Amino acid sequence: MPPTAGLPVEAVFSMKSLAKWLLALAPLAPSFARAESACGQGTGPDIAITNLAQGETVGYELLLIKGAVAANIESVNLNLGDNAIDYASEPPPEEDRVFLPRMVHDWPAGGGRFKAIVHLAKGPNRIVLSAPGYRTRCLDINYAPSASTYRTRIVFVLAKDALEDPSLFQSAPGDSSGVVSAKRRLGFGALLIETAMAELMYQANYPRRTVHFRRDSRDQVDVTLFHSKRTDTELRSKTPDQLYDLFRGELDSTLQDGHTKFLCMLGGFGSGALGGNNQAMFGTSTLYSWAQGLDELIPRFSDSRKPGEFKLEDESAFRNTFWSNYSTGIGATLHELGHALGLPNLDEPDDVMQRGFDRFNRIFMLKEEGTLITDQAVHYGTTSADLLSRSPWVVAAGPVSLKPQARAPGTDARLARVGDRISLQLPAAARLSLDLYSARGAKLARIATGSMAAGPHSFRLPHLEPGVYVCAARFAAGAQALRLAIAIP
Repeated sequence: MPPTAGLPVEAVFSMKSLAKWLLALAPLAPSFARAESACGQGTGPDIAITNLAQGETVGYELLLIKGAVAANIESVNLNLGDNAIDYASEPPPEEDRVFLPRMVHDWPAGGGRFKAIVHLAKGPNRIVLSAPGYRTRCLDINYAPSASTYRTRIVFVLAKDALEDPSLFQSAPGDSSGVVSAKRRLGFGALLIETAMAELMYQANYPRRTVHFRRDSRDQVDVTLFHSKRTDTELRSKTPDQLYDLFRGELDSTLQDGHTKFLCMLGGFGSGALGGNNQAMFGTSTLYSWAQGLDELIPRFSDSRKPGEFKLEDESAFRNTFWSNYSTGIGATLHELGHALGLPNLDEPDDVMQRGFDRFNRIFMLKEEGTLITDQAVHYGTTSADLLSRSPWVVAAGPVSLKPQARAPGTDARLARVGDRISLQLPAAARLSLDLYSARGAKLARIATGSMAAGPHSFRLPHLEPGVYVCAARFAAGAQALRLAIAIP
């Protein structure tokens, strides 16, 4: 697994006045007002959020929050306002809900950084973050699913004579492997893929855009069980190319509506990794390692058991653990889906369309094998991101119910770290100051100030000791600030 130089770009716009503006909106005021007392409690600096803007609208359900805290902070707590979806304390009957959106409150921090994940309800969501020594921080995010009719549909393909229970895929002793478990693993995997694509597009300096998986009548990811016209014996005699062509024909003739891409998962009779046209195909040999929901995500991505000890297949790029099989399995699924969306294989080693997909876990995790991750080593390069940005199947959020805020000059600006320099891209001329802060909010240095023309600018960073820092660009004409978290290993 070749390492690469450089760190993931993490930028965020901070609009301090937006919370008060939201409270002025009559339809939303009662919900947010009840949670307002939780904001700003305690003493100390604010928790820095490095990948999201206050009041931002996203078009996907599973929100990844990245931020910076002091190096001695071990966890960040996450809670929701009164408008949150109802997280059941006891699971409903299995036939009632395929995929359970469960709340996880405590998320690990390390090396001055944290990552936290939450299921969003449609419409406005208030997320309350807290950590020792910090004031509570409220983040308001609007979830507006796209109204586009272009959808990706997960199809779990079974042989004509396959039984649907109790075992559809190989699993470790004591772990479930029936229909409900398969649907939960694939349904939650679809949400991770939606979020991963949006975040990788954002890191590539594109607006957050992603695929949208087809939902059922309960607004859950629709995992369709599909029985082939061929028996298990017939399917096992086919090559991956033959299986791909066979299922492409069967699915197009029965489920295609002209606006659908198929993510075809093979149910036990074969393996293969292919994608193109309207279909991506991948085997389920690593499905034993996948999480069934948010509460299993960190344990599954931290599971160092060896598959061979349980006579399970290892498809992990020779890393030979449960977590690495999960990372490669779901990452390769995203890779093949990329082919179905028109992306070619590329020479960039960390692009999703090369072997970057092996490190899918690093999008969501802080640690790997107990060691802090300092290089995400998975991204969309310019070619991939540009092609995805023009695909009708890769869409932004749907219509926003909130009135858009007037934009200040820095709204579309970008900060990035390139080696020992900070690059600033301005869409229009602006007067601003560029300052460096510690993770706890102490101002360390002023990097630049004054009127700057539209276009690219570059500034040298001062010498920094190992740790996490925040670079902030503050604009004179407006309340917005552009922030970039910098990790110095």
